Amino acid sequence: MRVYLVESSNVFAPVLAQLIDRTSARVVGRAVDARTAIREIPALKPDVVIVGIGLAASGGFDVLKEVRAMRPKPIALVLADGTTDRGRERALRSGAAYYFDKFHDLHAWTDVLRDLSLLFHQRRLETGEARAVPMASPSSRAPTGHAPGHGSHGGDSA
Repeated sequence: MRVYLVESSNVFAPVLAQLIDRTSARVVGRAVDARTAIREIPALKPDVVIVGIGLAASGGFDVLKEVRAMRPKPIALVLADGTTDRGRERALRSGAAYYFDKFHDLHAWTDVLRDLSLLFHQRRLETGEARAVPMASPSSRAPTGHAPGHGSHGGDSA
């Protein structure tokens, strides 16, 4: 599964990239700002876009709106610098399929990413597009989009 990462922190982005790699997904591009992400995402055609909503000037929401308009539409996963009901609602309305606190929901969002990776791999097997890439051991739970009481899942994805 191909992942595009939008994260402004040069300290946290490498940590996110390592966590993504552990899910058998791979980072195909990264932007530190909304303008770069909006320019690069359509050309790279990722399966999933991970957006850090801590992005300056709420640029992460602009990225979500652009991703929502794309065809085929990547799944948008938001990692916020803390969660609020207002932020969650805004992210889901802007096109996010999942919303997590990037620090407190660490296991939940990586589990969802692992599950999505497995689903994309199964889809490629079914359509004959699978590559001979060994999969990391998938988690056994279905993607729910949240750990109890933490993240949220919107129904507008894939």
